[in-house]
Amino acid sequence: MEKPRFMEENYHYFDEEDKLQIKEDAPQWAKDEYKEFIGMIYPTADEEGIITIS
Repeated sequence: MEKPRFMEENYHYFDEEDKLQIKEDAPQWAKDEYKEFIGMIYPTADEEGIITIS
């Protein structure tokens, strides 16, 4: 997996719990890419237990 552009352009940081976060002043494209990236890293299951990647 390639390093996402939002990370390459330094629109991220790690909080006190060492969790990846997006900077509040990041452009919308970076926020969208962050949301997609987090969805791939931490997929969620629906009511039937089926895991999808956001």
